[in-house]
Amino acid sequence: MEGQIDGIDPSARQHAYLPDMRPSRARRTAAEWTGPSRSAECAPGRVWPDLSMRRNSGGAPPKFKKCFVCRVCPKMIIWLASYPRSGNTLTRIMLNDVFGAAVPSIYEEDRTQQEYNWGDLLPPTASHRPADLTREQFLEYARSSPDVFFVKTHAPPPESDEAAILIVRDGRAAISSFEAYQKSFWRHPRSLAHIVIGGEGMLNWSRTNAAWLRRSAPTLLLHYESITADPAGTIARLAEFTGQAPRGEFTRSFADMRAINPDFFRQGSNAPGIAHVETECGALFWALHGDMMRALGYLDDSCRPKSNALFEQALAEAGAALESYAARIDNAPPEPAIPPVSSPAPDPASEPAASAVAGELSLRAGGG
Repeated sequence: MEGQIDGIDPSARQHAYLPDMRPSRARRTAAEWTGPSRSAECAPGRVWPDLSMRRNSGGAPPKFKKCFVCRVCPKMIIWLASYPRSGNTLTRIMLNDVFGAAVPSIYEEDRTQQEYNWGDLLPPTASHRPADLTREQFLEYARSSPDVFFVKTHAPPPESDEAAILIVRDGRAAISSFEAYQKSFWRHPRSLAHIVIGGEGMLNWSRTNAAWLRRSAPTLLLHYESITADPAGTIARLAEFTGQAPRGEFTRSFADMRAINPDFFRQGSNAPGIAHVETECGALFWALHGDMMRALGYLDDSCRPKSNALFEQALAEAGAALESYAARIDNAPPEPAIPPVSSPAPDPASEPAASAVAGELSLRAGGG
């Protein structure tokens, strides 16, 4: 059926949670829980989710190794997953402002000072992982910490049962914004068609979202458009999903954030990006990503159904992009040559001759 992605139910976007964590599931108190997921800090009488007793029948361990959404001892990583330029940073700012949450990234965020000029939007103590820890060391530390870490990632999901918040955005707007981002911060930005295709060195918009949506672990689906249009509603959903109590309201406007970092917060509106992709390679986009767009509910008058004509136009757009890329490579100035690094000649006065060293080694070995 058109619009159906294997392993993904399009109707799931209507729920706050994917299976096993929807609000309709039965709940138990911590005092009643006897499985190995219960932590010593859990207080009797507190309500927390039933982690699917069907998987825990016969005394087998439940699927989730740590207590999830426990109001008393939430010790875990919650992944903040998204395709680039889909609202991940905006969600991190909201979580830090409203919940006081730690919102580190799995990526090194000191490569481009201009890119990460956050002012008071994301304090380094909340948004950067400790400099002396590798990514693996940090994740191990976060999993054993008494705090919740909301960890930004654009990577495929890990093989774990950790909860996730997946932020999605109209693919045309996200891809167009990613193209502009690369032009601002990358030495060798990719073409729009290359990004749409998800070519070498690029993520594919549909595959990125599908990988996170197919997980069986608890996953909250947030649309960028809802985050910007209804911050209060988004905060309520985040509070319900995470078990964190809001400490305040989200009062930042896009203009405020743009004033701090205009190169990162460029427009906020989807309309310019949608128009850009539709003009440059709309058929290519819909041929590759139409099913995921429909599965996520992005249906409007510009939605293009599958047809032979669509695929023919998509091939033409891809061919034109390839020709443009080849011409750009042919006309590009050569990269400056890197001068060879020569080793200084040894100083005869300070280093023994090779023959003397060889003779010394021979004597020590008992030779000669």
